[in-house]
Amino acid sequence: FFLAAIRIIHDEVQKVFKDLRNKVEQLETTPADISFTNSHLDVVTQIEEIEETYYKAIAEYKTILLQCEQSLYSKVEEFIQREEELSRNMK
Repeated sequence: FFLAAIRIIHDEVQKVFKDLRNKVEQLETTPADISFTNSHLDVVTQIEEIEETYYKAIAEYKTILLQCEQSLYSKVEEFIQREEELSRNMK
């Protein structure tokens, strides 16, 4: 039985997760300041409600992505530590 070695280069993994975090943090979750002229049309109200729902969804998505990034990075760090321990124990 042969296990293939999994090589993780810590610096490369760290860079990828840092890039992911930066991109997620750049997601714009603040609604644009769009003001409509005084209108009593129901369409304007519906557009504003859709916009509000959209930005709430984007904010929730951003939060979930950041949580996933943290969790994944933690698991990769844990894997690296265990691999290093195994390597030391095998010597």
